[in-house]
Amino acid sequence: MSVEQTLARWGEGKESWNAWAEELLARKARLIEADEWAANPFGEGENDATRAWLEDARADFSDQVFPENVHFAGYIFPGPVVFANCAFSGGATFDDVRFESGAVFTKARFEAAASFKRANFAGIADFDEAMFTADAAFEHAQFAMDSDGPLVIAARFSRCQFAGRTDFRETAFAGNAKFTRSGFDEGMRFDSASFQGAADFAGVCAKGIAAFAQARFAGDASFADAELQDEARFAEARFEGEASFERAEFEEGALFRGAVFADNASFNHAKFGGRAGFGACRFFAPVSFAATRFKDQADFATAHFTDARFHSARFRAPADFEGAAFAGDADFSGLRSDSALTLAETRFDGAPDFLNAQIKQPPRLENMGIKAPVRRFRRWGDGQRDPRPWLFRLMPVARDGLEAARFRQLRHLARAGLDHEREGAFYADELRAARFWRHKPLGRGAGRFWLGWLYGGTANFGRSILRPLGLWVVTTVLFALVYLGLRDTPAPTTTEAPFPAWPDTRSFQSMFDWLAGVGEWSFHMIANLYASGGCVTGDGSASGEALYLSFKNSLFFVPWESPLAAQRVYGCLYGLEGGAAVVPLAASVAALMQNVIGVVLLVLAALALRNMLKRG
Repeated sequence: MSVEQTLARWGEGKESWNAWAEELLARKARLIEADEWAANPFGEGENDATRAWLEDARADFSDQVFPENVHFAGYIFPGPVVFANCAFSGGATFDDVRFESGAVFTKARFEAAASFKRANFAGIADFDEAMFTADAAFEHAQFAMDSDGPLVIAARFSRCQFAGRTDFRETAFAGNAKFTRSGFDEGMRFDSASFQGAADFAGVCAKGIAAFAQARFAGDASFADAELQDEARFAEARFEGEASFERAEFEEGALFRGAVFADNASFNHAKFGGRAGFGACRFFAPVSFAATRFKDQADFATAHFTDARFHSARFRAPADFEGAAFAGDADFSGLRSDSALTLAETRFDGAPDFLNAQIKQPPRLENMGIKAPVRRFRRWGDGQRDPRPWLFRLMPVARDGLEAARFRQLRHLARAGLDHEREGAFYADELRAARFWRHKPLGRGAGRFWLGWLYGGTANFGRSILRPLGLWVVTTVLFALVYLGLRDTPAPTTTEAPFPAWPDTRSFQSMFDWLAGVGEWSFHMIANLYASGGCVTGDGSASGEALYLSFKNSLFFVPWESPLAAQRVYGCLYGLEGGAAVVPLAASVAALMQNVIGVVLLVLAALALRNMLKRG
């Protein structure tokens, strides 16, 4: 219909208009049933029958001026409707309207309140460059058209100007929605809105509160270059596609608490002028805050990350990561913190990267946990090779050659904060991570490799008292067996147990039986030694004197209480010649070895005790 025909039919009233609309919809249904309906995603007919119907169903209000309130509430528009360049001087009510095809409001001017509550847009809704000088209400509206590809924008609000309150609460967008470079003077409310396609808010400017609490973004969401001058509220919002807030400015801060990001999220170069609340957020894909600026407090407490990147981020106020969990890489390299940084109770899958970070106040690191900094089995990515020689493939290894440097940086941070417990733990992890990458088992750094391996195994790098003391007790018993075994006098045996022969056929059961036989033989050998009866010379127990001698040699700095005591012990074990105790060369060599081992183990225990007291 032409403009004149459209105005004439509208003048007949809503009842007549809707009867005409239902008749045309019935005609369209017959075309669909006859398989004669053909229209592209943009609502353009592709055969004569479709084009004829679209021309008959078209309602054209272009360039009209409505000086008084207009009420289209409950109207049905069966085909394309055009309100382009219209001026609504009074209120405009489109509540519960059914737009069965495209609706064009490009450059329309709403000079009083405009209401589209519960309106249903079945086709493309085009409001590009529209101006709303008063409140605009779209609560519970349905933009029902799906988008067939990224080029089809079902809801178009680009470069619009909303001077009053703008309300899209619980509005549903089935296809792509575009609000790029629109201005919202009184803020915008999209609480509980649903975006099934892409949602593009790039470059928007909101002078009031931007509210997207509990909104759902099933497709990609972009707020790149957005200027949000008041608080931005995204609490419990759900982003199922990629989310971009690159270069966005949150002048009064943003609240994302409890939000879920299922795909990649980027806040690169964003600026938070007020408090940034990301507490309890869930990032199930990589997120990046590279070069992001936080002017006020940043809260990431109890947030869950996979790969997280804070490279070159700047925190001017306290930043709280307490209780956060990082399941992937955590990159804080080049970070700059001018205030308190809290990493207490955080959990990392690998060492967080603080290389080249500038942190003015020592961070809180208590109870920070790093899961398995070295592992026996790893999946090596592209361009990575296992640094372990094949003979050492069962020994644990760090993920890359920089892991030791990351732990070294963490150790420096712990030392600056006087956190001696974390400092010791990071030192241990640093030495473990350097194996195979900087310290080779056979080659450069071999001494450090094996000494570090022994130090870690015997004393957990100065953090365990029980390990060296336990080893000291075990070596005392073993050397007692050595001293018993060096006697010339045959020791009486309790039972005879021959050493088991190697099995003819190798199977799990045969190898298990062989190992059981070796264990039984070892038990009988030890039992035979301790059942050695009396002394060679004098009265007493040879096993008791052997234990005493072993204990004495492990504490070499404790002198014999008298020469007679030494003569008693050695005479009991090895006899007397010319009134002097016999001391075999092998026993002297064993005693010297035990002296060295004993002092090393006791020193390690003393160092661990010192470190424990230092940690307080």
